[in-house]
Amino acid sequence: MKNHQNLLLTFTRYLTSFALVAVFHTGSLANPDVEKIESSIVRVVIGGHGTGWVVSPGVVATNWHVTNGNTTFDIFPAGTNQEYHGELIWQGNSDRDIGLISVPNLDLTPFKLRTEDAIRGSDSYTVGFPGLGDDLTGRTNLDVSVYGGTIALVTENVAGVRIIQHTNIVNAGNSGGPLLDDCGRVLGLTTWGVENEQYSADFIWASVHVAELANQLDTLGIPYETDNSPCATGGASAAGVEALAELGFLQDQLQDQIGDQEGAMDSLELLVRNWGIGLGTILALTLVLALRRPRQQLVRVYDEVSRRIGAAGKTSSSNQSGSSKSRSSVVSQGNASDIVFSGSTSAHNTFRFEFSIDTLKQAGKGLSVGRSNELSDFVLADKEISRRHLRVSSLSGNQIQIEDLNSSNGTYVNGQLIAAFKPRVLNVGDRVKIGTTEIAVSSA
Repeated sequence: MKNHQNLLLTFTRYLTSFALVAVFHTGSLANPDVEKIESSIVRVVIGGHGTGWVVSPGVVATNWHVTNGNTTFDIFPAGTNQEYHGELIWQGNSDRDIGLISVPNLDLTPFKLRTEDAIRGSDSYTVGFPGLGDDLTGRTNLDVSVYGGTIALVTENVAGVRIIQHTNIVNAGNSGGPLLDDCGRVLGLTTWGVENEQYSADFIWASVHVAELANQLDTLGIPYETDNSPCATGGASAAGVEALAELGFLQDQLQDQIGDQEGAMDSLELLVRNWGIGLGTILALTLVLALRRPRQQLVRVYDEVSRRIGAAGKTSSSNQSGSSKSRSSVVSQGNASDIVFSGSTSAHNTFRFEFSIDTLKQAGKGLSVGRSNELSDFVLADKEISRRHLRVSSLSGNQIQIEDLNSSNGTYVNGQLIAAFKPRVLNVGDRVKIGTTEIAVSSA
């Protein structure tokens, strides 16, 4: 009986030991689920753009320097062209670089906050919409960019604000996005990059600690969810843990049977002698193959698919080359236009954009003009024009107004610079200049 027990226990321990080696040598599979993360990220547009993320139902967190004193914003969930209207709830200052935006109809899942300090040397990720990424592809990227790095230091600045120094690359446009751990919890808000002017290679990045955001949410009475539990990143994958649990259960069962089924020991001993090596090899190989699943890629390669909307309702001149065009999905067929934008860009691409009172009323907030095919209803190929530059909308009494959307280079009407987010009535005969493009305003 003693020999039976020793042989059986040796066999099951061998399998368990082999499984442990296989599990912990296949590497960590605890990388963040990018698709899940992306579903809670938004692009915050105010002429330029930043990144935001959902911290509470209908509430987007971003940077103070993204909100930049504005009170209204256009919000685009990652991976879509869908537009939402956002209004400022609260914004901090240059030290506490946090802004909160209310987006009532935004049905996205909030992130969980890890309010405890991140561990130095642990992995982290920044997610967002870098402007240089848009410039690289020549269009507004709908999918987020992901940058990996490590946590370097958790400390306070001279203003007493908790910050996290890290090695994740941050570009303009990433501002306001989340700094995440391996489990997809928010550690901080992507914020600053600091360069040593004497040594150009010295460049570090920092984020506002998410605990600073949590404190402000508490003050405002905005609910949020925290998760400070350990994040298993250093060893067993989910499949490995499951396999070990099954092996442990098997071992427990066999040990229980030792005391109750003496008659079965002879059969087990024979099985182990005849099949032990082969069975152990088969089980081990099966376990290794199960555990050698590829690590989830942080950045997925997508085929280039056209996501342009409103193909059926576009209105443009017959000799445009595709660089200046309309993508409006709300242009009504057969409506007489009350006002027309026409002219040519610096690249000599002519354009003709028609706006009618009925069309603008159907559009609700109006129709936008800019450089981005994804963010603007009417597109002009001029590098000096912002991705979403201006908006044309209707007033009561069948009047039409123009509004600058906090563009980088401004909007001029009859040579006068108009203030951002201050609508101005537009009349036939007016001249509008955006970037290097002059627009003649006429009737149909």
